[in-house]
Amino acid sequence: MKTMKKVFLFILVLFVANVTFAQNTATPSVKFEKIVHDFGTVKEDGGSVQYDFEYTNITKAPIKLSGVQASCGCTTPKWSKEPVAAGKKGVITAAYDPNGRVGGIDKTITVTVEGQTTPIVLTIKGNVLAKVKSIKDYYPSENGSLRFSAYNFYFEKVLHDGQVTQKMTIFNQSDKKITLNVAETQRILPAHIQFKTDQNFINAKDSIKVQVTFDASKQKEWDYVFYTLQLFTDDIALDKEGKSTANKNLYVNGKVVENFGNLTNETKLPMAKFDRTSHNFGNVSQNPDNKTSFKLTNNGQSDLIIRQSKASCGCTLGQMTKNILKPGETTDFNVTFSTIGKPAGVQNQTLTVITNDPANPRTELRIEANVEVKNSASTPASNVPLRQNK
Repeated sequence: MKTMKKVFLFILVLFVANVTFAQNTATPSVKFEKIVHDFGTVKEDGGSVQYDFEYTNITKAPIKLSGVQASCGCTTPKWSKEPVAAGKKGVITAAYDPNGRVGGIDKTITVTVEGQTTPIVLTIKGNVLAKVKSIKDYYPSENGSLRFSAYNFYFEKVLHDGQVTQKMTIFNQSDKKITLNVAETQRILPAHIQFKTDQNFINAKDSIKVQVTFDASKQKEWDYVFYTLQLFTDDIALDKEGKSTANKNLYVNGKVVENFGNLTNETKLPMAKFDRTSHNFGNVSQNPDNKTSFKLTNNGQSDLIIRQSKASCGCTLGQMTKNILKPGETTDFNVTFSTIGKPAGVQNQTLTVITNDPANPRTELRIEANVEVKNSASTPASNVPLRQNK
């Protein structure tokens, strides 16, 4: 009987303690002067705005903020990490960056107090007024007297049997007319890139439209492609190396991908399968002939065509023994990695293999080597840990 009473008393004490703890953690321990602040109208280019949310410790013991979390990266809160004594004040500073964020402001900051289960939510409001854009905003790239809306003609992807056109605006910020030699610009471009302009001159403080059309069906490159477009002008200026030149370099780049649009559920497909996708040469000296071989098998039901292989640098060479594999057929992809001139330490390179496998049109193979250089003053490369071959 006495044992039962002791158990009952223990349960009762535990219950009262839990209730007391729940009451304590539910009771606010801080009081904010206000939890919503309206910045009103702020300028986009006026710099960051901020407000101090002041609070008071209304308990009889020190309290500490265990967390202050903003609802987005545009709002940056700062606060003291030290405990605030009973009856004393603390501050949470909310800073908001309006740059690039035109329109309404409605962001929150969630405040967690140690020993208090319910968080406190602070809110900042307002409206961002758009800045008046300048010539530099519209034409951020500059070369001599000309400013450009972009520095390159970029296409995210173009089908291998299709073409894409990208446009650009060029502004003449000088006080004189600038002439363009469009014919010379086109002459040194490859045939599958066509360059056109509204006119072959740009008046002072005026702009023209130019465009590039990339016809993938007239070239043989796959995956990422990159070209330099030299815009010939009579605007002589210094280039990045300090040399006097009238040519303005622009760039044409993007990705060429296979058109798989004609496939149906009944189409028999190829399937590219490598025996592995990485190789570690281990410790090597500076030599031109570090060799390995990957095996590629066609696990599909139609011919697998190896369109192209591309290396991340000229030090790496990949060669297929066959470019077309029948179903079930296997070939070797031989890789040579030259470490001549490479510094001591771990070196990594990649080779990208493009095929007509619609499920896996590009496979990236990685190679690694730990280059050891004789008489190197640096830490011996052999001390660098190596990953195991896959």
